Amino acid sequence: TEAMKSSSTEAMTSFSHSTATMTRSVDVFAAGCVYHYVLTDGIHPFGDTIHRQTNIVDGISRLSSNLINYVALDVISSMIGRRPTDRPTADAVLHHPFHWNAETQIRFLATVSDRVDKESCELVERLENEDVIGGNWLTRLSPELQTDLRRFRSYNAHSVVHLLRAIRNKKHHFKDLTDELRRCLGSTNETFMEYFTSRFPKLLIHTYIVCRLSVSHEQQFLSYYPSSKG
Repeated sequence: TEAMKSSSTEAMTSFSHSTATMTRSVDVFAAGCVYHYVLTDGIHPFGDTIHRQTNIVDGISRLSSNLINYVALDVISSMIGRRPTDRPTADAVLHHPFHWNAETQIRFLATVSDRVDKESCELVERLENEDVIGGNWLTRLSPELQTDLRRFRSYNAHSVVHLLRAIRNKKHHFKDLTDELRRCLGSTNETFMEYFTSRFPKLLIHTYIVCRLSVSHEQQFLSYYPSSKG
């Protein structure tokens, strides 16, 4: 009898946990649809009302990549994934760069640059991606910044790691820049990040994903990623 009670309790606990997990994944799914709807001024990721339910069941979404940025696309696509178990937790969504302010974005990129500066490692190899920088990243910058970067050190204009280093160095030494260059980059964290994200829209999310797979467990990165217990 006791054994039956114990088994029954365990089964109910397991069912309760499974139901709660499913409920949370449905909530995340709904939030992802709302994110897309708001960011696109009323476009549902699963289409019009006639085909929407069928598209949801079949996992056929149409994200408006021409209306929202790569950071938003990444979090929304994960939130509305077909398999509930593959969707992120609410904690993971809140830790996503989509919810970061400009100061956090800058600090994260600088932390990554500091990390790869210490040693040649697998992280460096994973970060390097031509598609992220569009070939020669130096040519995408304003002439004033190009001149400034060439003046103080040598940068590999075909390297994501060197672009991260350039961003970190310009932010760290912002007060030492010329008035013209400060006006070019902007006086706030928001304008500074906009300068670079408008030219390299995939940089932040690419760096975030690579680091999530490689170094998210390291102390300096813990605040940027959800707890494994979440």
